Amino acid sequence: MASRVDKIYGDAYISVKTDEDDLLEALEEAKAVKEILDSNTDFVNFLNHPQITLKTGIEFGIQTHTTKAYEETFRQYPFDFVIFSCHQVENKEYWRQEPQEGKTQLEYNRRYYQEILDVVKVYKDYSILGHLDVIKRYDKQGEIEFEKIQDLIEQIFEVVIADGKGIELNTSSRAYKLKSLMPSKEILKLYHDMGGKIITIGSDAHNADRIGDCVMESQKILKDIGFDGIYTFEKMKPEFHRF
Repeated sequence: MASRVDKIYGDAYISVKTDEDDLLEALEEAKAVKEILDSNTDFVNFLNHPQITLKTGIEFGIQTHTTKAYEETFRQYPFDFVIFSCHQVENKEYWRQEPQEGKTQLEYNRRYYQEILDVVKVYKDYSILGHLDVIKRYDKQGEIEFEKIQDLIEQIFEVVIADGKGIELNTSSRAYKLKSLMPSKEILKLYHDMGGKIITIGSDAHNADRIGDCVMESQKILKDIGFDGIYTFEKMKPEFHRF
């Protein structure tokens, strides 16, 4: 079980410290946190303010062999918003450099995007693709040339756009001192040019100080590329907000 509720931030962002990386257990802990909050009258009154909406979202780190488990999990909870992210393949973590071992930069990058493509073809219970090119955060050889993985990204977008899903502009690239946006401008432009419209902005904060980081700046970047606005979600339905 969770060791404690770590923080309740001013914008109702809740961080739960867990001792085990177990999705179902973490979700049960989140329910326990909600029960605690419901007993806190002052905080509940704060959340009931007409200008505040509390929504339920989650990030799913899915692999091809875990799609069925996530389908079952999705059916159990009334999510407003689900991010699909890829952090590993064949249970090997990119941040640990496990999938990169014994592979060329081209091989492990293409394997990463192939995993995402294989998942989006069969798994549909998500809202947007999170930090699509996050693999560059863990690439010791630097960011691979866009042209070397463009064909796979195009195939991913063909499925995502046809399914009415979207992508995320993740602003944490600055915090991680990456040389480009996440995803890169080339990927964002490709998505736009292929007819992609649904796009969100996420700070991927992990701590209170970075909540909302670079959101306004990111809106300008998207507008310059050609996007008309950004999206939020309610009950898994996209809602458009014009710039």
